[in-house]
Amino acid sequence: MEYFLFVVGLIFIIKAGDSFVDSSINIAKIYKVPDVLIGATIVSVGTTLPETLVSATAAIEGLSEISYGNALGSIFCNTALILAISLIVKNVEINRKSILSIAIFFYVAFFYYTIVSFVKHRLDRIDGIVLFSIFIIYIIYMIRNKDVSNEKSDYEYTGKTLSNVLVMIISGMFLAIGSKLLVENGTIIAKNLGVPNSVIGITIVALGTSLPELTTCINSIVKGHSGLSIGNIIGADLFNLVIVSAVSIIIRPFSIPSEKLVFGLNSSLVVDIPIIFIAMSLVIFPILIMQKTYKKQGILLIVMYILFCIYQYF
Repeated sequence: MEYFLFVVGLIFIIKAGDSFVDSSINIAKIYKVPDVLIGATIVSVGTTLPETLVSATAAIEGLSEISYGNALGSIFCNTALILAISLIVKNVEINRKSILSIAIFFYVAFFYYTIVSFVKHRLDRIDGIVLFSIFIIYIIYMIRNKDVSNEKSDYEYTGKTLSNVLVMIISGMFLAIGSKLLVENGTIIAKNLGVPNSVIGITIVALGTSLPELTTCINSIVKGHSGLSIGNIIGADLFNLVIVSAVSIIIRPFSIPSEKLVFGLNSSLVVDIPIIFIAMSLVIFPILIMQKTYKKQGILLIVMYILFCIYQYF
């Protein structure tokens, strides 16, 4: 039964993801908003709904290892696997200004998360509030700086907006339902194999809740909107910190998991967090410096992802 529900969840995610990206692209065309900005806001919020739902549920049930691993694991999965696929398929030219704001907000949130984790070895409710405040500031900034890209934007209302928004909402609901089915049953299958919660959270659950981003990424590439894909992934990575982590921390503060050690040190602190920083930097800095992406970035990131998964299970 678990395998059947796992497949049902996967089908929901694929179909809903296709509808979600179609409606978001339509909205971008209606309002002449650059793809990368739509990807970094509307699509990113929608595709992080599964992560938010799973982490919040885990927090309520006291499964802090899954909440922690889901948020950070999703960032790494989004970057080193999903975005890597986009980078390998096609070199993309990206306006530096379109990514700069997202990158700044991500690094501010990430360094706050990292410093608190290393200093206190736990995340308290005030930390969740700080992270969520960064999300609010980000949204306000993006709304007030719609011209952050050099691309011209001419905002005119048309009657198509409402129908596309409704499709996005319905698709988002199916994304959440599908991911819940996939993750819950995937977790049951993994536990039957004796896999620890911390490893489940940062690998299986993270991959499961990142499937909407994977679907969005593939669909965007196929439809010729690679900018949407890159903006969506980087935006989703930011939201995994300032929404997914923030919500779970506010619901139930937790200590940094220490189930896995490397040379006597907490693996979460000396492996998980640093490798996420490296992966994100491999994507962001070439874009900021060269204003384009390269296939070799994607290849390197996928190698990192494979090695990371092998490390988690051995």
